[in-house]
Amino acid sequence: MKMKKIVFYFSIFAAIALNSCNKENESDILPPDAPSILTGDYEIIANGNWEAEDQVYVWHGGSKGFVDDGKFTLSDPSTSTFKGTLAESLVSGTEYNWYVVSPSAEGSPASCTIPVSEKSQYGKIKAIAGENAPSVNMLSLVAFAKVNIKNTTNQAIIFNSASLSCGNPVFGKMCVDFTDEKVKYIDCPAASQSVLISETESRLPAGETMTFTIAVKPFTANEEVLKLELDNFELTNALNEISFEAGKTVDVNYEINAPDVPEIEEGTVLAASGTASPVADDLIQDWMAFQLTTGVYEYVYRGWLNQGTFFCFGKNNESIKYVFSATDNGAEFGEQGGESAMTITEALSEPSTYNKWTVTKEGYYEIVLDCYTSKLKATYLCDAASVFSKIEVEKLYLNVKYNDQEQFGIRADQMIEMEKTGNGVFKAKVSVPEDKISGQFRCQMDLGGHSLPVILPSDSDKSVAECDGGLAKTPFVLTMNGTTNFWLHTDTPGHSYVITVDLKQGLIWANCDQPSIEASDILLSGPAIGYDWGNFAHMKKTDNQFVFEFEVEISGKDEMFTIHLDGEQRSLIPFSGGNEVLSLGENKFKYRDAAADCGWFVPNIPAGKYKLTVNLQDYTLTVTKVN
Repeated sequence: MKMKKIVFYFSIFAAIALNSCNKENESDILPPDAPSILTGDYEIIANGNWEAEDQVYVWHGGSKGFVDDGKFTLSDPSTSTFKGTLAESLVSGTEYNWYVVSPSAEGSPASCTIPVSEKSQYGKIKAIAGENAPSVNMLSLVAFAKVNIKNTTNQAIIFNSASLSCGNPVFGKMCVDFTDEKVKYIDCPAASQSVLISETESRLPAGETMTFTIAVKPFTANEEVLKLELDNFELTNALNEISFEAGKTVDVNYEINAPDVPEIEEGTVLAASGTASPVADDLIQDWMAFQLTTGVYEYVYRGWLNQGTFFCFGKNNESIKYVFSATDNGAEFGEQGGESAMTITEALSEPSTYNKWTVTKEGYYEIVLDCYTSKLKATYLCDAASVFSKIEVEKLYLNVKYNDQEQFGIRADQMIEMEKTGNGVFKAKVSVPEDKISGQFRCQMDLGGHSLPVILPSDSDKSVAECDGGLAKTPFVLTMNGTTNFWLHTDTPGHSYVITVDLKQGLIWANCDQPSIEASDILLSGPAIGYDWGNFAHMKKTDNQFVFEFEVEISGKDEMFTIHLDGEQRSLIPFSGGNEVLSLGENKFKYRDAAADCGWFVPNIPAGKYKLTVNLQDYTLTVTKVN
């Protein structure tokens, strides 16, 4: 009996334990119709025209409003499939709304900031089960302005930049709400009223049309002015009751017409006259100041202006054809620059009858005479002392006047263009003609007109002495009206000089373009170096055939030595042509095609061992102490 009870109790306990075990296992097993959870990588289809690496921005409607799934990248162009990563899990069987924009976005579908570009599109689709990849049709969010520019002038127009502007901020970025059936364009702080449409040099031939297509935020133009700027050209188009609708293109036409000014003949050059001009008020002077740019009807001058007044005149060959004068007499500009109206006339009367511009501060300026807008535009660049530190000089000219000439060259073709050999360093070779005794020279920037800075000595006349000596490194100053202090050639006719200008250091120097001296043996003799007269020490030739060296004991006494070439019938003598006292460092010498009749004394050289170096190319004898 007891045994039966025990078996019965055990059976009940086992049954309870087994039943409990089965319940626990059932909790880990979902029924066949239970929903699945989708996380991680995900694909959507955004139907449209795409290119490799294009991206879209994606949201889906989640448990807490819009879920930002971020950027999805094009994975299959043929099917417009994009891949990305879900920010929140999806449940199969649950329906979601999907929102897509391109090319980028900030915010949410209810307030989304996106760029105004040709790729600005949106798409949405609602009630899509989580297990199904959403497929949306992308629609344009922008309208397009087809900007047509016709050149009706008889000259090609070249411009480096083009921009379009509008009183309505329809460029840059826009803000949209695309949650409802119709897209709403809302106020956008990031929007812009202008856009750069080209920043490369473009050429529009005469009579032809150039077209740019620009994306704009959709809007209706009611007396809106679309302004087009091409460098110095400013064109407007007043639009009234014209709708720029998303996905559609509107033609916006512009014409560049010849300005209402005299047609300036090819080859016309401009010059300035008046007290502000760097030359006298003399209309006969033939000097180029203003240069016609590659654009149409525009002259540019970069140069010096005095404090004073001026107007401009145009010359073709020797005839004065046009006058460019201030519309308002006395219109001023100075250190702050300025812009003022300009009048262009063909007839020329007395200079005093023309209105003049007034320069309130002397300095280096850029002046633009814009004949298309009939304006003078002035920009102050710097004062004379700052020209070379602030302005990069690409061309420097050597201007030479010999003793029988009345004036220096005026145009570039009357000068010698110097070779640019380094940062601000220029060199030129000039030969004194055989029939000339002396002359003057100066250096001028750019085209060498009177209006351009002239390099002159800082104090008094500086001479290029005898050819062997040249001109030591000498500071210079910049002047606009200098008439004296030019350097002089004072050597034997026929000699050539190499003139070097270092604009950065403010130095100029000149050396005679001397031939290298040929010698196979250099001999030293004299008690100053321990050799009796008639006995010779032979210098050693280095790897450079024109450089010889010799280490010797110098007496330090009032004794002399001489230098001979290949025997005693040719020699090197002190630069002065007579006996000189030797110095440590560099000493200049002359070549004599005869025996030496003078040499160097050494009383200022402390007794000891020294190295003597003779350079037959630059005519130097260098003394250095040997440790």
